[in-house]
Amino acid sequence: MIKIFSKLNCIKKLKSSRKQNQFYIVLFGTAIIGALCAFSIPLSIAEPFSAGDSVAALRQAILAATGGVLAMLTLWENRRKNLQEKDKNDLDHARQVKAERRSRYAKAIEQLADDKAPIRRGGIYTLAKLVDEWLADDKTVQTKEERLSEGQVIIDSLCAYIRSSYPLSIHKKILERNHEPVEYPGNFLLDQAKFREEQEVRQLIIKEITKRLNDGSAFEDNMPKRPQRGPWSDFIYDFSKATFFYVVDFKNSFFNKDVIFNNTKFIHGADFNNSYFKQSANFENSEFSGPAGSVGSAKFLNSKFESDVKFSGSTFIRDAHFNNTVFTHKASFENVRFNKKAVFSDALFEQSASFKNTYFTGGIKFFRAIFKKSADFSSSYFFHEANFFKAEFHQQPIFKSMNLGITYIAQFSYKDCQINFSVSTQNGAVQVKTTKVIAPNKAIFLLPEGADLFNPDNPDDFSKGMVISPGGKG
Repeated sequence: MIKIFSKLNCIKKLKSSRKQNQFYIVLFGTAIIGALCAFSIPLSIAEPFSAGDSVAALRQAILAATGGVLAMLTLWENRRKNLQEKDKNDLDHARQVKAERRSRYAKAIEQLADDKAPIRRGGIYTLAKLVDEWLADDKTVQTKEERLSEGQVIIDSLCAYIRSSYPLSIHKKILERNHEPVEYPGNFLLDQAKFREEQEVRQLIIKEITKRLNDGSAFEDNMPKRPQRGPWSDFIYDFSKATFFYVVDFKNSFFNKDVIFNNTKFIHGADFNNSYFKQSANFENSEFSGPAGSVGSAKFLNSKFESDVKFSGSTFIRDAHFNNTVFTHKASFENVRFNKKAVFSDALFEQSASFKNTYFTGGIKFFRAIFKKSADFSSSYFFHEANFFKAEFHQQPIFKSMNLGITYIAQFSYKDCQINFSVSTQNGAVQVKTTKVIAPNKAIFLLPEGADLFNPDNPDDFSKGMVISPGGKG
């Protein structure tokens, strides 16, 4: 490599020397041509052009013109050298700036691995500042793509820290107590202090990210508005397989690129209220929980997904809120477990929505929700409230489907389920077809066509339940 660089430098010097020689040749040639013209042209003129003209005057004029040309060539060469020197200085400065920032980056990464929490926090502030510097420096790094590339490296490092495991997190419930338990395996007070410090460090990373994910105008005039793109909105955020053993607050965030939260655990719940997802959002196989007494485990109120969103295989331990949420592309909630209430009131599904094989254990509300395309609920289970009051379906919802000869039927508990399919037919919405079903306890249910009843207390094969044959149509 050293030999290659040496050869390249030699080639550059040779080219520069050739340009310098060419300039002197041109300069010398111009002087010779001017002198020859000054002495030969006057001699070829038989007599002056007008009274007062002389050979000496003409010769002097030609020499003056030649001198002017030489002066212009000299000025041009000096300007070229100055620009060349400026470019060289700018290039050297850019290299120095990049080297200095990368040195600070390496040091900040070392700080993140330090045992002392204040030093780790210092590393986070340094990394955040470096991202801001890369994005704002259009002189050192002229293209936006390169600036984003430099910043993405740091963002990836911060996300990697969030994804990294923390051994003490397995004792989270114990370490969050106010008193030391009996027979704790270790130094309780020391571990508790370390655990709280690590929570604060990781929360600081999330805070530094989220405050740059909007332009600060989300709540101007005390009125909630869609967040606008922030300085860090154009980065990809990968939090896959992370365990958030602390409060996570992403509300009012504008994500202009892909967001990855698959296989993630939100132990303290997650707040994505009033957020905007421009590209795909992946929450597959994630778990949203929360401490006892918390309002909910997942909050996506007034959010908007402008590309495909995936919650397939996820579990919501406590209430899930998707009120006023807009899904402009495919929304997948297949194989999801809602252990508490799931609220989709006033939600808008502009493309297909799939709730296949989903368990609504704590009740579901689709009050005034709008489904512009297909809505698939086949093989889903409704244990308590199933509220579709004033919902709009612009295509008949699917509660029964077949695949490879297997029938998948949506089922409603005939013991505790309160069903309301008084849907709206305004704005071109269709009337949902219903079927009258009689349960073993003689209760009559008006179910959507294709759906059936099951016994939630049946101890045999709970995943399938006990299907009660339809008792008639109505």
